Amino acid sequence: MTALLAPHPPEWHAARRMGIGGSDAAAIVSGDWLRLWREKTGRAEPEDLSGNFAVQLGTVTEALNLAWYERVMIRTVSRQGEQCVAADHPFLRCTLDGWDAVDCCVIQAKHVNGFAKIDEVVSRYTAQVSHEMIVTGAPKAILSVIVGTNAPVYERVDLDEWWASDYIGLCRDFWRHVENDEEPVQGAPLAPPPKIEKFRTVSFEGNSNWAAYAADWIDNRDSAKAFEKAAKEIKCAVEADVGLATGHGITVSRNKAGALSISIKKV
Repeated sequence: MTALLAPHPPEWHAARRMGIGGSDAAAIVSGDWLRLWREKTGRAEPEDLSGNFAVQLGTVTEALNLAWYERVMIRTVSRQGEQCVAADHPFLRCTLDGWDAVDCCVIQAKHVNGFAKIDEVVSRYTAQVSHEMIVTGAPKAILSVIVGTNAPVYERVDLDEWWASDYIGLCRDFWRHVENDEEPVQGAPLAPPPKIEKFRTVSFEGNSNWAAYAADWIDNRDSAKAFEKAAKEIKCAVEADVGLATGHGITVSRNKAGALSISIKKV
């Protein structure tokens, strides 16, 4: 048997039991908690996919997928294989396929069969990439999908904050069962973020709160744009292996999850 098809070593399984990873997101949202709990508590091993050709094919083509992203986008895919931990929720973890430092977003590489419909692919992996966005603090992700033998297509997925809050709550509830070594019941399924196809038109004329915030927004629009642009450019200037950067009165620090924050340098 070749090294490619070899099962994962014991240390890989031990690392997976330290938290909820991106590949666990589907089990969390589908309510398949008992099987996942048995894996996280060491009562059962994850399914051995070393003999699954489709999974192995996706593993082999991942490098080409990401290299093609670099070629098409003319930018570097960084943080490949980096293991991240959510700063506010240490039981949430992920291993990145890649990171686009220009757009500050997660990249997830997939290879599906030639008959797959891209909308269904996006729906299938929205929970996983949302998990990775939550862990890294990214507001969006790019699904780089090879369909059959065609060049990758790129689908943007934005983080739905309401859905993310519900998801984090489910993960917290599940992880308590792991920490307490308490067998869970079947979890309640969490529907994917709603796809809005038709929008309403409403008027907030006469709403005093709206009026006050609208005035503040108009007064501060230009300075806010300048602030956001400066923050983006500063963060994108910090390379992936830099944990702390200082200069000209500011400090940029990277947390354990890889997310950057800017603060005024203390004298």
